[in-house]
Amino acid sequence: MPDDSSGQSIKSLVNGQDSSVISIFDRSVLYGDGCFETILIHQHKPVLAELHYQRLVESCKLFNIPLDCRVLDSEVEQLLSLNAASGILKIIVSRGSGGRGYGAAEISETSRILQFHETPPETNLQKEGANVVLCQHRLANSSVLAGHKNLNRLDQVLASAEIVDGFSEGLCLDQNGLLVEGCKSNLLMARGGELYTPGLQTAGVRGVMLQYLQAKFEQQGITILPVHWALEELLQCDEVFLCNSIMGVWPVIKLVENARVCTFPIGSFTQQAIRYHHELLAVSP
Repeated sequence: MPDDSSGQSIKSLVNGQDSSVISIFDRSVLYGDGCFETILIHQHKPVLAELHYQRLVESCKLFNIPLDCRVLDSEVEQLLSLNAASGILKIIVSRGSGGRGYGAAEISETSRILQFHETPPETNLQKEGANVVLCQHRLANSSVLAGHKNLNRLDQVLASAEIVDGFSEGLCLDQNGLLVEGCKSNLLMARGGELYTPGLQTAGVRGVMLQYLQAKFEQQGITILPVHWALEELLQCDEVFLCNSIMGVWPVIKLVENARVCTFPIGSFTQQAIRYHHELLAVSP
């Protein structure tokens, strides 16, 4: 692993400098005023980087946060050159430090925070399937914030606290009791030869792995249809699986909601999604 002059690999950059410290007046700390992306690094390259950067740019534009993409690209290249071939890159863009209060008139400079994390330990979940629990905490509805990874993730923190031992992920509903996504993943459901995913107009984020799978299935003539379903619709599905850019694709083999348990097979749609993920990383199933 490449090292800096002190003999230690650099794990984080703040505005291009080797640092793990930001100001206590940074608005990311005070208000969650910013956005982020989490990107898989495979063989020294960011996977699905274009989709990640596109969403980051769109979020900064919506939040009116200046972002110099050329500077960011240079800093990402710098950090990746100093670390292992595989890992996780987290990019955080904050509005920066400023005066007291919600108003952002006195902000001096955007903060760019880059972190490099080790790849999580491998699991057998892609082959064996995941046990999932329905979370009681419901995600907030916002047609403005939906689709953007803003820095306030308290909904996901509270929902994730309900994932107990023996379960790998939690499913979340919105304030109207409709399916949205997993705590850290998107949800796909197959029924009657069709493939579905929750519509995300008012809650949740359309992850880049979901976008990738949608494009791959579309090439096969299969459209992933957006739906607004309550839990009962999911329980009638033939197969269910989850995806995100870090974990790839996880079949759901068991869903627990209070005392009710529903099981699912690892079906053909799920297996095809796993093959698409392997294709992306150029590995054998």
